[in-house]
Amino acid sequence: MPSAALLAGRAGIDGEGGMGGNAGDWALVPNFYYAFRLSPAVHLGLGINAPFGLNLQRIEAELTNRQPLGLLPAAPDTLVKIKGDDYSWGYNLGLLWQVSPATRIGLSYRSEVEHTLKGKASSNPNVLGGPVKAGITLPDSASLSFFHRLSPRWDLLADVTWTGWSDFDRLAIVGAVNKTTPENWDDILRYSLGATWHMNGKLSLRGGVAHDEAVVSDRFRTPRIPDGARTWLAIGGQYRLSRQSALDFGYAHLFVNDPKLDIVDNQTRLSGTYNAAVDILSVQYTHGF
Repeated sequence: MPSAALLAGRAGIDGEGGMGGNAGDWALVPNFYYAFRLSPAVHLGLGINAPFGLNLQRIEAELTNRQPLGLLPAAPDTLVKIKGDDYSWGYNLGLLWQVSPATRIGLSYRSEVEHTLKGKASSNPNVLGGPVKAGITLPDSASLSFFHRLSPRWDLLADVTWTGWSDFDRLAIVGAVNKTTPENWDDILRYSLGATWHMNGKLSLRGGVAHDEAVVSDRFRTPRIPDGARTWLAIGGQYRLSRQSALDFGYAHLFVNDPKLDIVDNQTRLSGTYNAAVDILSVQYTHGF
């Protein structure tokens, strides 16, 4: 059951230095799922998706920073680049309770995944280089979901998700470059409410709203991850091509509260406001055997 999503964001920073330009661009985010029934009571499945929903997970990061005057000898304007990657493991758990023929309650948990990225540092001009590593923990999350069939044509859906982003308290790089950046992210909640209208036996239409709390306060926000509270507005639907196959489609727009930052690093001050928004287009094909 392959699916694909297109993601676009736009974010520019305003300040005394002028507009920072568009920090986002279109990106393809592919997904693939396969489930196999061993017996009426046992199923096996494989899922491949992004950004961090897998049991086996690969992370790759690239950071750049322009060193201020005098930080490196004989290199008053040095661009430093750090690249690293890692593989690690996690797990997912789920529970579904059929309260009545019309009502279901689901509970799911995704474990945190600890990474130790290893790579190298380089610079232009070439005044430093060598191995580096950094530890990062991607958060665990828990979701409580609710489904109720109001009538043969209408379904009601709701969800509350907790994500433990407080694991991301700092970004520490050691090796050829030694740099620790305080992050101080917070645990957050996400709330969503939606409905499905079964127009006929082939076509169903969906719509919903959601709200994500901000993971970081203005005090600790950095230009690398200028995240803010987000409100989702989504529409979509499903068209059944046959008894075995269906095509799902959707569009979501994320209204992001304009993130602000005002940070001082090595006697350099960066202050400004981001204008941020995200658009997501998705298409999924499902086939049963």
